[in-house]
Amino acid sequence: MSSSNSPAFITVENGNIIFGGGQYYVPLTSCETWEDIVGWSLQLSEKSWVDSGIISSFIILALSQNGFKRPSLR
Repeated sequence: MSSSNSPAFITVENGNIIFGGGQYYVPLTSCETWEDIVGWSLQLSEKSWVDSGIISSFIILALSQNGFKRPSLR
């Protein structure tokens, strides 16, 4: 799977965050806390097809799907 930062690369369908048209998915039920999102981010970062843009997109999407505000730096 080649990496891409396009919006179509990461989508939400049927309660899952889906990467690459369905080749990899993360259930939204496993992203309900900040700790879950960090854990999945670390898991995803170990994949050869994941780059920093994909991680960033995943975090922003997981936060928004769970009603969390995007954190701001102080």
